[in-house]
Amino acid sequence: MKLENRRNPVAAIYHYRRFLELSPESKEAATVEQLIVTAEREIIRKLPGEPYVEHLEALRLREENSRLKRELADMRV
Repeated sequence: MKLENRRNPVAAIYHYRRFLELSPESKEAATVEQLIVTAEREIIRKLPGEPYVEHLEALRLREENSRLKRELADMRV
């Protein structure tokens, strides 16, 4: 994730999701999905106290899903 996006991960998520809305079939879509997961983790990391385990598991599953989508897309090419 770029440095400027690390400073404001909420704004980064907004823009990444907007990109996906406008270009859902883009070859960068899987990468952008991964950037969303990274930004979400950055938000959680900044929260006080222990992060919610269930939310972290959901993020892990989303990351795995994105990875599998990328692998599937690569196999189709």
